[in-house]
Order: sequence, then C-alpha cells, then structure tokens
Amino acid sequence: MSIICATWRIMFPKKVPNYIKENIETPDGGFITIDWLLVDDNTRPVVIILPGLTGTSSSSYVIDFVNHFNAKGYHCAIYMYRGWGDTQIKSAITYYTSHSDDLALLVRNVRLQFPETRIHLLGSSVGSGILFNYLSKYSEDVCSAACISMPWNVALTTKKLDTFPNSLFFARYFLNTVRHRWLKQEKLFDHFDLDKEKINSFTKIVEFDEYFVENTTGYQTVNDFYDDISPCNKIYNIRTPILVINAEDDIFTPSFAWPYQAIKDNPNITLANYSSGGHLGFASKIYLQEMFPIDNISEYFHATSQFQ
Repeated sequence: MSIICATWRIMFPKKVPNYIKENIETPDGGFITIDWLLVDDNTRPVVIILPGLTGTSSSSYVIDFVNHFNAKGYHCAIYMYRGWGDTQIKSAITYYTSHSDDLALLVRNVRLQFPETRIHLLGSSVGSGILFNYLSKYSEDVCSAACISMPWNVALTTKKLDTFPNSLFFARYFLNTVRHRWLKQEKLFDHFDLDKEKINSFTKIVEFDEYFVENTTGYQTVNDFYDDISPCNKIYNIRTPILVINAEDDIFTPSFAWPYQAIKDNPNITLANYSSGGHLGFASKIYLQEMFPIDNISEYFHATSQFQ
C-alpha cells in the first residue's frame, strides 16, 4: 500500500494552494516557517500540520489535509522545519524530532494571532513524533491532536528501513532527500566539523543519524537519541486528547511493537488501528485519491472541541 500510494502521488501531483508564507525568528537567531491557507473568519479553528520526513507543504498528502480542513472552515498552518523546502538554517540549532521549542514557539505565535479560537495539531510519520514529543512537555493552547503512521519505537523503525527490501525502496529515497537538504546548509558546516564526503558515503539511515546526532546535538550516542525521541517512552506524559492512526501492515512500525498497554492506561490517547493502510497510505479509493481517513480526524477535532 505504501509503494502504491507513493507512486500514485508522484504520477498525479496535486495543485499547490496559494500559501501565505510567514517566517518566525527564534531566540537562537534562526527562523522557522509557516505556510498558511486562511479563511475569512478569525474565530474559526486552526489546524497546524506537521509533514513527515520528506514532506513539505507541496506534498500530495499534505495538500489533501489542507484542502479538506480549509473546506471545513479551518485555518491551515503547515510547519516547515528548519532547513526544509527552500529555507536556509541561520543558526547552529538544527531540526530533530525531540526539539520541541520550535513547535512551542509556533503554537504561541498562532495563539497570539488567533486568541479566540481552538488550535489542533495534525502530524504524519516523523511529524507525529515531533507532535507527540511536544505534547509530552506542553499541554496549554492545544485543544486536540491527531497522528498518522506513528513511529512508536524509532530505533526499530530505523532498523526496519535499513533492512531489505525497505532499504532498496524507501531508505535510499529518504537518505538521499535528507542528505541533499543538509548538504546545502552551509551554516551547519561553518559551525560544526562535518565532512561532506563522509556524508555522501552513507548507505544506511542509522549511519547518517549516528553521524549527525553525535556531531550536532548533545546526545552521546544514536541510541540515546532514539530512546529520547521515541513516542513509546512519552505516553504517560500526554495530557491532551490525541487520536493515533496506525495500520497493522505498516512495514516501518510493525504492530507487535505498538505499546498497547501504555496506550490503554492513558485515557487521553485513542488508538485507531487499521488492518491495512501501510505507511502514509490508507487509500480506500486510489482512483479518487482519497489517501487518508481524514473525515475521522476532522470529526475527532470537532468532538473534542465540544468539551473544551
């Protein structure tokens, strides 16, 4: 399902909405970017969308989200991580999943612009991990959230990606995309002692992660990093209603690794597990490009809004 949906999106790209771009300066001298699609009423709710590892505001599945929620009267804000799209990193702080300060700044900025409305978060894949890590530390301002294809255990997900046949179909694409993004960030190479030839030599995601984690973050090892960013270790800290959608045939995050008991113990988390859907697939009608159970998410956002 994952391969079919990814191929379909490449073959039939969607029209990119006319976003309004906003750059927000960060305390360290860098900036983050929001791509906005607004509605006329400032009292309408806001959904902040966090794409996956290779996603941007022009990705097909992100456009699905934007079109759906905008049609329902939501302001849509796509969070573009540091160095994503055409942006340049301006400080020594890079994007990584456990770094919640940027999302916290973004949410506060949205709250200042829309003081009377409800804010919801919607993350996909790696974006789900960023969202989950953020909500494990902050609960104010966000009404509810939804996560699609949650990588519960990042070490296991990385191992699955680096194992054949995933290493042939997915890991190579992910690695090349992320490598290209970092290699164009001259600020990183000005601040850190990074070797471009070595970066180009990596053939596994874990090699890339290990190199960047140990050279640009405060973690001692890549396993420390994986443990800290894995949502399965943050479940008991969640105080905001979250709908998590996973598929049992997701080849990146197998169902045997899902933390069922911990999820059951936290009444704020609702797990919707589908028998099929793959990783960011969920295409019930491919020819109509209905890629996700988006209606379920918007219904969940509406329902949680009634109790706050």
